[in-house]
Amino acid sequence: RPAHTLHSLCFPESESAVIELIFRHSTALGVRIYRNVPRAILNRSMVSVQTEFPNSLTDHCDHDFTVGVKVSSFQNGEVVSAKAEFEDCKRVSMATGVPIQVVAHQAVRNAAPGRRETGRLG
Repeated sequence: RPAHTLHSLCFPESESAVIELIFRHSTALGVRIYRNVPRAILNRSMVSVQTEFPNSLTDHCDHDFTVGVKVSSFQNGEVVSAKAEFEDCKRVSMATGVPIQVVAHQAVRNAAPGRRETGRLG
């Protein structure tokens, strides 16, 4: 028979209110409650990379063209993903006229040369 799963995260003090809402607004007859569920996480680090956008038009400017990139990796050091900090990309974009997505793409590429177009690294 068809089934749907509803997951909810809440603070302990909200637990009974959330359960009541689930019972009132669904056909559920029971709720499984998991507390202190272990969580697997990747290693995370922040690297600052220089973008290559300063050129003859912007070299004379006193702008910072570095972008922070969050890099996540397995315990063995294999990089899994990288994401450029939006506010840094926005700052470089505003100073250079280069689209934010282009700045972000270059920053990630400079932080992790093995990046593929999917946003994953390999």
